[in-house]
Amino acid sequence: MKILVDTNVLIYSAKNRFDLFGELKHFGASDILIPKKVVEELEQLSKTANKGSDKKAAKLAIQIINYSELKLIKIDSGHTDDAIISYSKTNNNLVLTNDSELKKRLTAENIKVLTLSNNKKLITS
Repeated sequence: MKILVDTNVLIYSAKNRFDLFGELKHFGASDILIPKKVVEELEQLSKTANKGSDKKAAKLAIQIINYSELKLIKIDSGHTDDAIISYSKTNNNLVLTNDSELKKRLTAENIKVLTLSNNKKLITS
């Protein structure tokens, strides 16, 4: 199964030192998809986030992505959430996000959503 990962889950995982990619592989992910737009968001956050912990987490997430065997994908231009929805509609992947607005939009489009709970468990919705 292909799972596309959104920015907020990468930040959360880095902050909490959670092995997200190991957990996704254990969950059955054959491809872990990271949009280049998400990496761009992480790069921006690493420079401009208000919280120092978010800056550090963004930098760590970028390092993890660079040293992991992940698939960086190009998605549509425009707002990242819009591009994730557009890509997922045509590529039949799941989306891992904790962004409540994005989850609502994905669900409305019949795109399967995974979330990461507070106790670091993947939950399907």
